[in-house]
Amino acid sequence: MMAWMLRELLESGKNLLELEDFVGLICQLIENFKQQPDYYSPAIFPLLDQSHDFMEKYSEELRGMPRKRWKKDRLLLQMGQKNRHLVRAKLAQ
Repeated sequence: MMAWMLRELLESGKNLLELEDFVGLICQLIENFKQQPDYYSPAIFPLLDQSHDFMEKYSEELRGMPRKRWKKDRLLLQMGQKNRHLVRAKLAQ
């Protein structure tokens, strides 16, 4: 979802340098999942939380159909929040 949003922001005229923090977070997520491809590690949850915050922040710059798609897809992220919380709690035990 972050890669989709990045593409939409670039197509709308945002400069890649303006999105450096966004790209950096995507790279961190990729690295974490490369190291732990079969399960969630405790280190991933702060990155996932940060990714949701970034997408909320940058979604304000989406217009037209991409904005409508984001509003719908955002609901999917919100629905998964309870499951992420349960997995995080289980890993903390």
